[in-house]
Amino acid sequence: MITSKPFTDSDTNGRMRRKLLNKTLWLYLSYAIVIVTAASIGFYFFLRNLYSEEVLEHLYHEKTTILKDPSINTSNVAEWNKRNSLFKLIPSEKEIPERFYRAFYLDQNEGEMVPFMVLDSPIRINEKHYTLRLRASLLENEDLIESILLVFTLLLIALLGGIIFITQLVSRKLWKPFFQTLEQLETYEINRKMEVRLPNTSTEEFQRLNATVEELIRKNSLIYNDQRQFIENAAHELQTPIAILSSQLNLLSQSEELTEQQALLIENMEVSNRRFQHLNKNLLLLSKLESDSSEKEPVNLTELLEKYLELLQDAFGFSDITIRPQIQQNVVVLANSFALSSLIENLISNALKHNYEGGIIEIELTEKQLIIRNTGAPHPLNTEQLFRRFQPSSATGSGLGLSIVKKISDQHLWTIEYVFQDKKHVFSLLFSSAN
Repeated sequence: MITSKPFTDSDTNGRMRRKLLNKTLWLYLSYAIVIVTAASIGFYFFLRNLYSEEVLEHLYHEKTTILKDPSINTSNVAEWNKRNSLFKLIPSEKEIPERFYRAFYLDQNEGEMVPFMVLDSPIRINEKHYTLRLRASLLENEDLIESILLVFTLLLIALLGGIIFITQLVSRKLWKPFFQTLEQLETYEINRKMEVRLPNTSTEEFQRLNATVEELIRKNSLIYNDQRQFIENAAHELQTPIAILSSQLNLLSQSEELTEQQALLIENMEVSNRRFQHLNKNLLLLSKLESDSSEKEPVNLTELLEKYLELLQDAFGFSDITIRPQIQQNVVVLANSFALSSLIENLISNALKHNYEGGIIEIELTEKQLIIRNTGAPHPLNTEQLFRRFQPSSATGSGLGLSIVKKISDQHLWTIEYVFQDKKHVFSLLFSSAN
């Protein structure tokens, strides 16, 4: 059966989108971070080199102007240096190669070390070698570069953020048919003959998805209906031969000419036939549950449970197993009375069947839950196989009892749980809040 807890709006719009759409969003964000970082760094160095070239061009222009000044000679170099803070003539023993570089100098106006572009160029004054050192402050340029870079980065972030936001909105709109289809599948139950209405979409991939889902549901519905019909027909057809076999065995057991060995064989056949009857009864019950599970009414579970225990007492006297009921009065649940009776019968029968001589069964009923604890095997049961069909927990079981319990619980939106606690097998039936 295809069934699951339906999504709420927040689930569909939130949780699923965090799993799918935000994966795409994170890729966009990662890409945006890399692009913004790389672009900002590249743009910074581009502007820095651009302004460096302009400053260097300015220094060359100043150099040309100074070289054309006829008033400069060896006698007034010291005085010339005093008058110019950004230009210096430095005596040199030999001609040095021209070079330019960045350096930090104390700015008297700013009172701090600031970056300068420096050009050292060789010149000759009165046949003596000098180095003409020209400087230009880069402080204003650096401030301008940082301001431009900040504006550029903010614009780039705003642009990429807008693209991501628009992409997210478009993605949600584009993926809407997918989430609607998913929601339909989450609430679909094949045994209730629910109609699946998949959304219309112009997206080719979603059209293919919807067509595949519809075809899959159609095929599975046919297989399910054929299987259910077969089980129902087979169970009904087996009733007559089982009844005939029971009658014939009963007649044979009353024969006075039976030997002890023949009587033992007939007894074994009767035991097997009773198991066959029980299996056939459970198959009929499953078939009925599959086809009729929607009619629910308020049922007094307290009275139903007490009547069943009373019938057990009259029929079997509980043999040597002690039953300890703790039943709250007037517990009413919204349920199908036939299904609820079957659930109680299977749970208590399971506790009796898998107990031992001198064992204990504790039955606790409250408004919120029904708990049945029983002694039995000294080890926990396999919870993965426990509620599956034809997975008997002992050699005497048909393997359908607990699967019927699980089926009825699911149909009523109840929860059946099993734990092994204090050397007891504990089955807890938790009623839904609607009850």
